Amino acid sequence: MANKLRGEMPLSLGDKEFTLSPTMAAIADIEDAFGGLPDICTRLREGQWKVTEIVGITAILLRSEKLGRAALQESIMDASPAAVATAIHLCLLSAFTGVTIEELTGESDAPEGNAEAAETTH
Repeated sequence: MANKLRGEMPLSLGDKEFTLSPTMAAIADIEDAFGGLPDICTRLREGQWKVTEIVGITAILLRSEKLGRAALQESIMDASPAAVATAIHLCLLSAFTGVTIEELTGESDAPEGNAEAAETTH
């Protein structure tokens, strides 16, 4: 089960449920491969992403899951790359700003957290 307070995000691919986990190691690997988190979040929000980025970032965030690259690519295409991009955006934005997934999606009445940081990249 995803811990949304830590920026984890549930992701359904086909009939399987996974958890996107933005660990420090994962974030560092994503930044090395795709650029800084603010730039990545902006591209994801604006729809300026490539499928190879979505597959690569998803693979890094699912590192602990047992899913091969070819199966991951096929599952993302079946699920909708745009839906996966949205899940990645929320996961990384939460990790970058410290704002919970619930606050970002409006699913909670919790206090605002770091809303100012979220506004600059959301």
